[in-house]
Amino acid sequence: MEMDKDAAVARIKAELLAADWRLNRRRVAALAAALAVVETDAGERRAFRYLVEMARAALAYQEKHGDSAPPMVLDFLKATLAKVIGVIEEEDLSLERQTEIFNKAHLAFIALKGQLARVRVGEAG
Repeated sequence: MEMDKDAAVARIKAELLAADWRLNRRRVAALAAALAVVETDAGERRAFRYLVEMARAALAYQEKHGDSAPPMVLDFLKATLAKVIGVIEEEDLSLERQTEIFNKAHLAFIALKGQLARVRVGEAG
């Protein structure tokens, strides 16, 4: 069954509010489907689309590494999902504000990638 935008937003909100943030395969699949729906709905809003893509990348990393993923990945995912919901719910959000939100998230994404690279180097060394 396909998900509409309202159901996708509800799924993302449910995951944000969940007390247990251990993401099993079913929850990862539902969250990935919800992100795909909101990304499709983004239209020409590139900054918003890229914000969703960063959330999807963090979700994919979390899915691949499971419980061995560093907590910083889940923290980034939760923060980015909150930003996604914020952009969706703020109906008259300017493109400039969306870009500002994206830029802040992108800086955090770059920092996360650097931290993960240091973790991998530490494991290899």
